[in-house]
Amino acid sequence: MMIAYGWDRCIVLGMKSVRIIALVLLGVLAGCGGRAFDVSPASASPRNSRPARLRVSQGVMEQSLVHYVKPVIPGDVQAQGDVTLSFWVGTDGAVEKVTALDGNPMLIHAAIEAVKQWRYTPYLLDGEPIEVETRAVVSFGK
Repeated sequence: MMIAYGWDRCIVLGMKSVRIIALVLLGVLAGCGGRAFDVSPASASPRNSRPARLRVSQGVMEQSLVHYVKPVIPGDVQAQGDVTLSFWVGTDGAVEKVTALDGNPMLIHAAIEAVKQWRYTPYLLDGEPIEVETRAVVSFGK
Protein backbone atom coordinates (compact mmCIF):
# COMPACT_ATOMS: atom_id res chain seq x y z
CA MET A 1 0.00 0.00 0.00
CA MET A 2 1.22 3.49 -0.83
CA ILE A 3 0.26 6.82 0.71
CA ALA A 4 0.31 9.90 -1.49
CA TYR A 5 -0.16 13.37 -0.05
CA GLY A 6 -2.40 15.67 -2.07
CA TRP A 7 -3.14 19.36 -1.84
CA ASP A 8 -5.41 19.13 1.14
CA ARG A 9 -5.65 15.46 2.04
CA CYS A 10 -3.90 12.16 2.12
CA ILE A 11 -4.84 9.50 -0.50
CA VAL A 12 -4.29 5.84 0.12
CA LEU A 13 -3.57 3.85 -3.02
CA GLY A 14 -3.73 0.06 -3.22
CA MET A 15 -1.07 -1.99 -5.01
CA LYS A 16 -3.37 -2.39 -8.03
CA SER A 17 -3.61 1.41 -8.41
CA VAL A 18 0.15 1.78 -8.07
CA ARG A 19 0.70 -0.80 -10.83
CA ILE A 20 -1.75 0.99 -13.13
CA ILE A 21 -0.04 4.33 -12.55
CA ALA A 22 3.38 2.73 -13.17
CA LEU A 23 2.16 1.17 -16.43
CA VAL A 24 0.71 4.48 -17.61
CA LEU A 25 3.96 6.29 -16.84
CA LEU A 26 5.99 3.60 -18.62
CA GLY A 27 3.68 3.86 -21.62
CA VAL A 28 4.13 7.61 -21.76
CA LEU A 29 7.89 7.30 -21.53
CA ALA A 30 7.98 4.52 -24.14
CA GLY A 31 5.80 6.58 -26.47
CA CYS A 32 8.37 9.35 -26.63
CA GLY A 33 11.27 6.91 -26.65
CA GLY A 34 12.71 8.56 -23.56
CA ARG A 35 13.72 11.53 -25.71
CA ALA A 36 13.48 15.09 -24.55
CA PHE A 37 11.52 17.43 -26.78
CA ASP A 38 12.25 21.07 -27.40
CA VAL A 39 9.15 23.00 -26.43
CA SER A 40 10.58 26.45 -26.88
CA PRO A 41 8.38 29.00 -28.69
CA ALA A 42 10.61 28.78 -31.78
CA SER A 43 10.02 25.03 -32.11
CA ALA A 44 6.27 25.49 -31.73
CA SER A 45 5.99 27.84 -34.69
CA PRO A 46 3.67 26.70 -37.52
CA ARG A 47 6.53 26.92 -40.03
CA ASN A 48 8.44 24.11 -38.31
CA SER A 49 5.37 21.88 -38.14
CA ARG A 50 4.46 22.43 -41.79
CA PRO A 51 4.19 19.19 -43.77
CA ALA A 52 6.43 18.65 -46.78
CA ARG A 53 3.49 17.48 -48.89
CA LEU A 54 -0.28 17.20 -48.58
CA ARG A 55 -2.67 14.66 -50.06
CA VAL A 56 -5.44 16.54 -51.87
CA SER A 57 -8.55 15.00 -53.44
CA GLN A 58 -9.03 14.73 -57.17
CA GLY A 59 -12.12 16.95 -57.00
CA VAL A 60 -10.25 19.81 -55.32
CA MET A 61 -7.34 19.59 -57.74
CA GLU A 62 -9.63 19.55 -60.80
CA GLN A 63 -10.65 23.10 -59.88
CA SER A 64 -7.05 24.32 -60.05
CA LEU A 65 -6.16 22.65 -63.37
CA VAL A 66 -5.05 25.48 -65.70
CA HIS A 67 -3.54 23.53 -68.61
CA TYR A 68 -5.10 20.25 -69.79
CA VAL A 69 -3.60 18.03 -72.47
CA LYS A 70 -5.84 15.34 -73.94
CA PRO A 71 -4.20 11.92 -74.13
CA VAL A 72 -3.27 10.66 -77.58
CA ILE A 73 -3.94 6.99 -78.24
CA PRO A 74 -1.47 5.33 -80.60
CA GLY A 75 -3.11 4.66 -83.98
CA ASP A 76 -2.90 0.88 -83.75
CA VAL A 77 -4.56 0.66 -80.32
CA GLN A 78 -8.33 0.11 -80.32
CA ALA A 79 -8.85 0.17 -76.55
CA GLN A 80 -11.26 2.07 -74.35
CA GLY A 81 -11.47 2.59 -70.63
CA ASP A 82 -10.13 4.56 -67.71
CA VAL A 83 -6.62 4.84 -66.30
CA THR A 84 -6.20 5.95 -62.69
CA LEU A 85 -2.96 7.80 -61.98
CA SER A 86 -1.32 9.05 -58.83
CA PHE A 87 1.07 12.00 -59.04
CA TRP A 88 2.59 14.95 -57.26
CA VAL A 89 2.02 18.58 -58.16
CA GLY A 90 5.09 20.67 -57.36
CA THR A 91 5.15 24.09 -55.77
CA ASP A 92 5.27 25.57 -59.28
CA GLY A 93 2.15 23.67 -60.42
CA ALA A 94 4.04 21.17 -62.61
CA VAL A 95 3.15 17.47 -62.49
CA GLU A 96 5.85 15.17 -61.14
CA LYS A 97 6.30 11.47 -60.32
CA VAL A 98 3.33 10.02 -62.19
CA THR A 99 2.40 6.41 -61.32
CA ALA A 100 -0.36 4.26 -62.82
CA LEU A 101 -2.64 2.69 -60.22
CA ASP A 102 -5.20 1.00 -62.43
CA GLY A 103 -6.25 0.70 -66.04
CA ASN A 104 -5.72 -0.95 -69.39
CA PRO A 105 -1.97 -1.53 -69.87
CA MET A 106 -2.29 -0.45 -73.52
CA LEU A 107 -3.52 3.00 -72.41
CA ILE A 108 -1.28 3.68 -69.42
CA HIS A 109 1.64 5.19 -71.35
CA ALA A 110 -0.63 7.63 -73.23
CA ALA A 111 -2.33 8.67 -69.99
CA ILE A 112 0.99 9.26 -68.21
CA GLU A 113 2.40 11.31 -71.10
CA ALA A 114 -0.70 13.54 -71.17
CA VAL A 115 -0.82 14.10 -67.40
CA LYS A 116 2.89 15.01 -67.31
CA GLN A 117 1.97 18.03 -69.43
CA TRP A 118 -0.88 19.22 -67.20
CA ARG A 119 -0.32 22.36 -65.10
CA TYR A 120 -2.08 23.45 -61.92
CA THR A 121 -2.34 26.63 -59.92
CA PRO A 122 0.09 26.03 -57.03
CA TYR A 123 -1.66 24.77 -53.90
CA LEU A 124 -1.23 27.19 -51.01
CA LEU A 125 -0.93 26.37 -47.32
CA ASP A 126 -0.78 29.42 -45.06
CA GLY A 127 -0.19 31.56 -48.14
CA GLU A 128 2.84 29.57 -49.31
CA PRO A 129 2.94 27.00 -52.14
CA ILE A 130 3.23 23.38 -51.07
CA GLU A 131 3.73 20.13 -52.95
CA VAL A 132 0.60 17.97 -53.11
CA GLU A 133 -0.16 14.36 -53.91
CA THR A 134 -3.33 13.64 -55.84
CA ARG A 135 -4.99 11.32 -58.34
CA ALA A 136 -6.72 11.64 -61.67
CA VAL A 137 -8.80 9.34 -63.84
CA VAL A 138 -8.02 9.66 -67.56
CA SER A 139 -10.81 8.36 -69.81
CA PHE A 140 -10.32 6.95 -73.29
CA GLY A 141 -13.12 6.60 -75.82
CA LYS A 142 -16.06 7.07 -73.53
